Amino acid sequence: MPNYTPTKLEDHAVNLEPLKPGTYWVKIDNAEDAMSASKSEMIKLTCSVVGHSKMLFERLVFTEKCFWKITEARAALGFDDKVDEDTPIEASEFIGKEALVRVKVREYEGKLDNEIVHWFTPNEIEAAKKKANLGDDDNTSVKVRAEF
Repeated sequence: MPNYTPTKLEDHAVNLEPLKPGTYWVKIDNAEDAMSASKSEMIKLTCSVVGHSKMLFERLVFTEKCFWKITEARAALGFDDKVDEDTPIEASEFIGKEALVRVKVREYEGKLDNEIVHWFTPNEIEAAKKKANLGDDDNTSVKVRAEF
């Protein structure tokens, strides 16, 4: 039988305030196949925000109207998908990947929440680094954010 030592609940209080709008590095902690409300296939991503105790949630819905978002997210996460080529996707291949995203605050079901509005591709990040005159060995996670 396992044992544990209880701690004070206030030591583990969750901050329910959304992140401020801006750019953040995220890591995909979980990805699972699901169905949208309209019965379309989708992959639900759970993303931890580097340096924060927040989680972001993204839904990649497999409808032609939403393919742009899947393309953007996969490019940002380092996948090399070929344009106009049918590409099979497994939810598990997202897990552990990292990307820079732009986040906004929105109201959802009467509560303030965050929404990922852009996944930055490696080319966009590289262009920002050049614009800021940063080398590859510089700490870009903070400096690049200012460029977006």
